[in-house]
Amino acid sequence: MADFGTVFNSEIFNQQFSKSNQIDFFFTKRTTYYTKEIINKDLSRSDKKFSTVNNFIVLNINLENIKYEDTILVEMWGDRGYYYQGKMCENKGIFPLFALKLKEDTQLFLKLSINSETIANTNYINFITIPKKYQNESIEENEENESVI
Repeated sequence: MADFGTVFNSEIFNQQFSKSNQIDFFFTKRTTYYTKEIINKDLSRSDKKFSTVNNFIVLNINLENIKYEDTILVEMWGDRGYYYQGKMCENKGIFPLFALKLKEDTQLFLKLSINSETIANTNYINFITIPKKYQNESIEENEENESVI
């Protein structure tokens, strides 16, 4: 049974659970068009228009008190092969948004580690479920569907 004193104690809750709420995210879909020159059977040339759909996750990290000397380590893992690891240092100005192109992953694990000289190291961890609408199909599935048509 839950201890109601712990549940309604905002200090304990903020220490343990509020860090994941500082990572805001949303999904977006962008379609890009390009043309390709094709040579027909009668050796005439024509331009054919193609489109690609790219799905992105945009991360808005609501971090305060980031100093110029602080180093932010970013790690992202997907359940089907997505991987990113990077480091940001020399932070000035407004903290940027990250737009990351999605692959065929269904879930992402995000870990931010802030290394600071003045404050103890802080970790921000978030598990993100990608909605079906924004999950890309694998390339092999697309090739099978095109060969059937």
